[in-house]
Amino acid sequence: MQLENVATRRQQKRAAHIFTLAAFLLWAVYTQFVEAYIMPGPVAVAERLYEFFTDFHLVKHMFWSFAHIIGAVSASFLIGCALALMPFYMPSFKLMVHGRLSPFLNSFSGIGWTLLAVIWFGINDFTVMFAISMVLIPFAIINLREGLDNTDAELMEMAHSFSRGRWRQFR
Repeated sequence: MQLENVATRRQQKRAAHIFTLAAFLLWAVYTQFVEAYIMPGPVAVAERLYEFFTDFHLVKHMFWSFAHIIGAVSASFLIGCALALMPFYMPSFKLMVHGRLSPFLNSFSGIGWTLLAVIWFGINDFTVMFAISMVLIPFAIINLREGLDNTDAELMEMAHSFSRGRWRQFR
């Protein structure tokens, strides 16, 4: 039985490698029939990647882009978490957050938020982070709301019965 599993895994690995090689070869053949600006070949891509990762200026910009993304994701998670926790702990805010604010934020596309951010703030780092955050906040609200809705009510009641403080219940 175990030998069959090993043989099956080897066949799966071999199939995966053959598929990757076939895709690579198909790419190389396709680039022979189209212009380089439409689909550059594998050699041109490899050369450009080498140039990119050996140029300190470009690598620095890549890390700044990563910093923008990490900052925007963190900000959207914190804002979304605060907005999702408000109705959970203060039910009077439920209509405001889930009935009005979340659908409103969800109604704008990423391009819409980007255009508004450029109009409001100009072209700068904050604009990039604002646009990314505004797109991600509804996702954070919805996911955190679903997680809170699926929290075990009996477990929360037990924590309350055993005199756990609100902070310990929250954790």
